Amino acid sequence: MLDSTVAFIFFAFLSLPALLISLPFHINAQNAGAVMIIVWTTLGTLTEAISAIIMSNAKDITAIHWCDLAGAIKYMWGTGCCMGGLLLLRRLAIIASTESGFKNSTEKTKVFFIEVAIGVTVPLVQILFHLTVQAHRMDEVQDFGCMAPTYPTLATVFLVMLYPIMIELISAIYGQFHRILGQDNSGFTKSQYLRLMALGLIDIALWLPLSLSFLILDLSHIKLLPYSSWNTVHRDFNRVVFVPIEGFLQANHSVYVTAELGRWIGPAVALNLLVFFGLKSEVWMLYRSYLHKAWAAINRAQPSSENSAAILATPDEKFDRRSTLYQPPSCSPLTRDSTCSFQRSSSSSSHNSQNLTIHSIPEVDLEKADHLSM
Repeated sequence: MLDSTVAFIFFAFLSLPALLISLPFHINAQNAGAVMIIVWTTLGTLTEAISAIIMSNAKDITAIHWCDLAGAIKYMWGTGCCMGGLLLLRRLAIIASTESGFKNSTEKTKVFFIEVAIGVTVPLVQILFHLTVQAHRMDEVQDFGCMAPTYPTLATVFLVMLYPIMIELISAIYGQFHRILGQDNSGFTKSQYLRLMALGLIDIALWLPLSLSFLILDLSHIKLLPYSSWNTVHRDFNRVVFVPIEGFLQANHSVYVTAELGRWIGPAVALNLLVFFGLKSEVWMLYRSYLHKAWAAINRAQPSSENSAAILATPDEKFDRRSTLYQPPSCSPLTRDSTCSFQRSSSSSSHNSQNLTIHSIPEVDLEKADHLSM
């Protein structure tokens, strides 16, 4: 197995908590762009790591059905992450350029769900675009993962390669620092606003150069063919190709380097999220409030200790509990000193003596009683 693959598997699983730790905060803030970045990056990183494990030291075609899913996620999650950055920067640009925020929470929730729907739909549309130019079913690369190949045609450039680039260019238009400060009605603090802006700009800085590199390398090493018909492009669609890692490295080393960098974007995004949000106090305050709510719900669901003890107690124990229900403040149940013990014993003994005095029966001389009866 490649050393880079071993390192990637380790850091991919290590980055999953860093990705997910700030997800409740962004859902609570109804920040759809950040939610999409986290969800798509988590899905892509996890899929890439599992594919690398499955294909490690593989000698032949394995896990075809898994590769069908993993290959689709591989080219979708990058577009989804780019779309999340676009939604994030668009929301921040609107906040910076308007003087009024959302009218109410209902409007904010409606916008949140609309943006989530856009962030899910746009990557799913790429399935149709990619399927239009997909040459055959799958390439399984040893020690690397699953790749869905494309037919070298001009339609591939516009439908697959330029798709994420156009999203990033639109994001770059929104990512401008005009009238950022002094917006008190945005729902974000100044620090949160700047951190969200930095997250969106870093998303552009990661994906835009990588997408351009893919485009340049493919156009420089592959001769474009005409897209004559659907049948021509998909004439051998069910074919699955196993590629040994040596052949993958020797065929085109620059393509391998670009592909290697592509799968490390997930851990890089996780590091940014951890630095900008995961280590901040508002995230941990939100988790603390969730814990308090959960603990309060558990306490409400469980019966109190006195009620549960009364239910399980025997009749004699219930009588003893009622007889000792009142205790002076100086002798609370939590007090364990000898003075309180003595007071309890003396009070109980005096109580018993009073009971004996009240209920005692005087002795009667039986001989005198017989004599009086006669």
